[in-house]
Amino acid sequence: MPRIGGRDLATGDIGVMGAGLLMFIFSFLPWYGVKVGGTSVGGASASANAWHMGFAAWFSVLLCLAVAGLVAAQVFAGFRVPTLGPVQPALAFVGAGGLAVVLILLRWVTYDRPDSGDSAFFGGSIEAGARAGTYLGLIAAIALTAFAFLRFRSGATTPAGGPQPPYGQPQGWPQGTQPGQWPQGQQQVPPPGAWPQGPPQGQPQGGWQQQPPQGRPQGGWQQPTPPPQGGWQQQPPQGGWPGGQQ
Repeated sequence: MPRIGGRDLATGDIGVMGAGLLMFIFSFLPWYGVKVGGTSVGGASASANAWHMGFAAWFSVLLCLAVAGLVAAQVFAGFRVPTLGPVQPALAFVGAGGLAVVLILLRWVTYDRPDSGDSAFFGGSIEAGARAGTYLGLIAAIALTAFAFLRFRSGATTPAGGPQPPYGQPQGWPQGTQPGQWPQGQQQVPPPGAWPQGPPQGQPQGGWQQQPPQGRPQGGWQQPTPPPQGGWQQQPPQGGWPGGQQ
C-alpha cells in the first residue's frame, strides 16, 4: 500500500481523494462555450465554467468534493461518518458519485443549441456546446464513483471510527483479539518465532501456557519412569489376599 502522511492508504482512498481534487480543478475550466463567426460581428466567443452553468453543474462538483473531503477526514483525522439508516457511509459515497455523473450528463444534453435563425441574424455561423470542462468533469466523476465502489467492495479498509495503526494486526494473534486476551475455550499456544531466545521466565498472567516440544524433551520435562526388569510387583491389599492367594 502507498504510505502518505505516515498512514497506509488503499487504492480506493487515493483514487477518491485524487478524483475529487481533479474535479475541483476542472470546475474552473470552460464547460460551455459559444463561438460566433461572420462578417457583421467579425468573430466573437464566450464561455462559462461549472459554477455559472446552473444547479446540475455546480452541485455535481460539490458532491464530488464532499465525498473526497469525507474520505480524507476518515483517513487522516479518524472522522466518524454517521450512517444514513441502513446505508453504510461507503455505499453512500458510491451513490453520491453516481448522482454527480447523472447530473453532469443531464446538464450536457440540456445545453443551448443555436438554430439556423441565429446564424442568419449574425450573418455567419454560430457554434455552441460543451467544452473541455464538461468532458473532464464527467471523467473525474466517473473515476470517483469507480474508486468509491472499490472501497465499498473491499470493506472500506479505513473504519469510520478512525484509522488503523500503521503496524497493523500483530502476527500470530487471532483476528480481533488483543495480546493477552484469548477467546474462551481456546488453548493458548505461542506462534512460531514468538520466543526467539527461549520461553520467558515464569508464567505471565494471561500469557502463554508452556507446552512440551515435539520429539524427545531436552532435560526440562519429566519422563515417565520405566518399569523395572521383571515387571511391576503387586503389593497385597491390606488384610492380605482373600482365600490365602498370593
